[in-house]
Amino acid sequence: MYYQTSPFSPTNPDGPALYGMLCSGCHGPLEISEVRGDGDDIQKKIDEDEGGMGALDVLTEAEVQAIAAALDSN
Repeated sequence: MYYQTSPFSPTNPDGPALYGMLCSGCHGPLEISEVRGDGDDIQKKIDEDEGGMGALDVLTEAEVQAIAAALDSN
């Protein structure tokens, strides 16, 4: 049986944990972040290397969507 305990789970990525590790350094803690947008908006900013976000191009679509969901629920 396969167990995934990382926030980078291929089946159930942990959006708040991913945001905390990868985004909060520039955008502040999730609880007070003013960043918003759906996964497509976030992916576009990564693709365009906006603010140096191009380094996040290793994130899967599921991981980007999980981050967007965490921001939306905050």
